[in-house]
Amino acid sequence: MTPMQTPMTPEQRIADALRLVAMRLERVLEEGRRSTRIDANDLHETLLSVADEIDPPVSEIGPDFE
Repeated sequence: MTPMQTPMTPEQRIADALRLVAMRLERVLEEGRRSTRIDANDLHETLLSVADEIDPPVSEIGPDFE
């Protein structure tokens, strides 16, 4: 699969979203902007990030969506 190709299955789409959020989290950890300790708020934020990658909120799609 090429980097710009849309995943073919729901499973691939979920896996790609998880990888993307994990890479972002790894980057902020390396930059020292997040602690390596996780709490319920961190987990909640991470799960919402994954959900937003899989199915972006309507407000992020833009006014030209319709």
